[in-house]
Amino acid sequence: MKMLSLAAAFTLVAAPACAGPISVSKAWVRPTPKGLSTSAAYFTVTNSGPADVLQSAATPAARASMHMSMKHGDMMMMHPQGDTPVPANGTVTFAPGGLHVMLEGVKQPLAAGQHVPLTLSFAKAGKITVDAEVRATAP
Repeated sequence: MKMLSLAAAFTLVAAPACAGPISVSKAWVRPTPKGLSTSAAYFTVTNSGPADVLQSAATPAARASMHMSMKHGDMMMMHPQGDTPVPANGTVTFAPGGLHVMLEGVKQPLAAGQHVPLTLSFAKAGKITVDAEVRATAP
């Protein structure tokens, strides 16, 4: 069995994860605030085929659930997000201030530079696991 060089291994991790026409890129997770066990994950889903639905997210690092943040007047509100449609030949972005995966009960503090596996489950494409880097700002 051949060993991958560090550069080759990093290239595999950094590349978008794909299943059929669905690809997931730019995955990242916020560091956990000192003394808290919550964080959030963000990413971009690109679909080059027929419509699909993102049904759930999971990680061994914490309980994961999809949420939507919205501004109501001067107040930010967060609501659970059920199935998230991914339009045919479209893109869905999970980003601060909008769709995100809430990570609750984080088992170990998350610090910049670490990596967290995030598995996204789609109705048609199945499961896609991405390597999300822990960082303070978007890539």
